[in-house]
Amino acid sequence: MKRMFLLLLTLALVLALSPAAQAAGTGDINFGVSVAAGTDFIEVNISGDNAAAIAALEQSGCQMEISVPCEFDNAYAVRDSKLVDSKLDSTGKKVSIAARSSGTYTVVNAAPPAVETDTAGETAKNVTVSENNARFLDELTVPCGYPAAEVYCGGKKVDSTLSGGKLTFQLDGAGKYEIREVTLPTETTAPPATTAPSASSGDSSSGYTKKTTIVASAADSGLSVTEAQFSKAMKAASGDAGILLTISQSGQKAVCLSTASLKAAAERNLPLTLELPNVTLRLDSKALKALSSQTGGSTVQLQYRVISTSALNAAQNKILKQHLEETDTRSDALTFSLSIQSGGLPIRDLKGGALRLNIPFSRLPGTEAGSLSLWLLEKTGGISGYDLSMTDDTLEFSVDRTGEFAVVLDMPVQEQETKPATDETQPTAAETQPQTVPQQTTEKAPARGIPLWLPITAGICLLLALALLITRRYWS
Repeated sequence: MKRMFLLLLTLALVLALSPAAQAAGTGDINFGVSVAAGTDFIEVNISGDNAAAIAALEQSGCQMEISVPCEFDNAYAVRDSKLVDSKLDSTGKKVSIAARSSGTYTVVNAAPPAVETDTAGETAKNVTVSENNARFLDELTVPCGYPAAEVYCGGKKVDSTLSGGKLTFQLDGAGKYEIREVTLPTETTAPPATTAPSASSGDSSSGYTKKTTIVASAADSGLSVTEAQFSKAMKAASGDAGILLTISQSGQKAVCLSTASLKAAAERNLPLTLELPNVTLRLDSKALKALSSQTGGSTVQLQYRVISTSALNAAQNKILKQHLEETDTRSDALTFSLSIQSGGLPIRDLKGGALRLNIPFSRLPGTEAGSLSLWLLEKTGGISGYDLSMTDDTLEFSVDRTGEFAVVLDMPVQEQETKPATDETQPTAAETQPQTVPQQTTEKAPARGIPLWLPITAGICLLLALALLITRRYWS
């Protein structure tokens, strides 16, 4: 019965989505759907065989409705650690998910975050996040009628972005999140550091770049840097230091740059550094030229985003699990997505260029002796390693491709209590013991004689013989 249901569900998706793909001019999409049910969640995986058509479908804003059997009393749906529209029909024992693209959707057996709004329902005031919510969600989007707003949890400010009447904020665990109305600062240019020499705009001899701090325009596609803002930063650029843009907004949204701006920087052989609260991205001049040659639209979107392993496909999860099992590994310390898009299509190869990232990172207690390694998880199941270093609670590394990555913590093999000395003369056990610990003594082995097992075996045999003799006499 379940197989018949999945077959009918797949057929319904194909019939529903083929007209939308044809309207986009990219052909049919053959979708496959698989459902895996657990005690507290249901995973629905949707896969398609036409990448261009799927990308066009996502850009068009169309959506498909998927209904799956569900026995939960409360439920909400998640994709890529974000809440998606869903509706639970407890009478019909099913849940409907509004899916806008292929991927893995998780139906969670719990109530969604509780949002308290004003009387008009246009602005969220408080949001209560449970432990279950924090387990599956990294961010939330709520309605917000304020011109500008900030979000606080337990008196601590969390990253947030306001766009089109929607406020998106990062979750920092369970708790009550308060939305406050604020006034954002206007565009400013930060003065040069007092320790750096002053330099005129475009002076390449000094190697000093004036940092340009901007308030990017919040759009649905991400934080948009205008051509005027980019041009201002490029005028302050110099030599190897290149263009330095500091974007004051928080969050994990994409940074949208004009294609014309990137081409202008590439023509001047200027590297580009983007400083955001959660990451610093630096594209060298060769990477900028590679992007300029692969753009398919008027803008380019760059995005660094922390993800959970549920956002990886089956092949990526398999190779990651295999790597963790084959090595003496503690865990995957950090999984993130690094993407670059233009015209709705991904740009994966930097053609020999380098994209350097600096990410804040803190070790958990007890893992100081472990070494960190970086791996690119290919969607086809391949894995590639990259060099990684850590200084002052910051991970630093360079990549030549985009995709999904995992920072893995490799713990060393358990060391023995005593180690052989490096000198030719080995120290005695007494010399290696701390003075505060009494020396351990070993009892001498007893003198060799009759083995212990021999008398025990003989005794057992005698008991068996005696029992046999008594039995025969009794029955005779």
